Amino acid sequence: REPSGRAPLSSLRPDSRLHAAQDVVDVARHLRHVRIVVPLRPLGQADPDDRALADPLFARGLHLARALGDYDVGSRLLWSKMVEATHYRSDEEAQAAGEASLALARRHGLSERLGYLLNDLAIPLRLSGQQEQGQRYADEARALFYTHNNLPMVADSLAQQMWSDYHALDFASALRFAAECTDLCRRIDNRWNLSLAAPIRGLVFSARGEWGEALVALEESLASGRQAGFVISVITAIAVVIRVFQ
Repeated sequence: REPSGRAPLSSLRPDSRLHAAQDVVDVARHLRHVRIVVPLRPLGQADPDDRALADPLFARGLHLARALGDYDVGSRLLWSKMVEATHYRSDEEAQAAGEASLALARRHGLSERLGYLLNDLAIPLRLSGQQEQGQRYADEARALFYTHNNLPMVADSLAQQMWSDYHALDFASALRFAAECTDLCRRIDNRWNLSLAAPIRGLVFSARGEWGEALVALEESLASGRQAGFVISVITAIAVVIRVFQ
């Protein structure tokens, strides 16, 4: 695919075409490495050597994307940088990369990518206390996912919303979104987010002292989490079970 904003390869001299084609290959290679080199490690256990490798790869890939006028690749690289920074660096670094990616996506009409960016950028915003901005981004992302009929990401957005509401102590809203997420996940067989909805119900029920309902929800979370291979959900469910019996 020839990204918008640059001359087609066919219009270049043969030697220029060779260099441009190699740059495209380099972008693909750098994009692949920057996306996977750090996030493969467990949270909180990133090797500094990985980051030392990822940073120049990211910079080189972004330079090539800008030189080629490939806004989609540039936005993807910045998005990857945001996700990596969310897990291994600071909220400020995550937000800076996310907002830069978001600006590219808005400016060049990358509407499908926009939903993913908004959804992921809402996380560091909420974690850093910028709840209103995070909520605006989350709402816009979910609307875009509905527009594109991207139901797996609707489920992801609903899961993020119920966790945010739970931590804001808005239990009624958390249960409402958990129910909506559960219904959707069962319809589309999305066990990953299904296993996230159940512990939210368990957490809310246990906070209310409704121990029977809490245990039913947590049992469901354990089962769906194991089926999905989702370790976080399983650990969360076990932790809440311990809380119930303390």
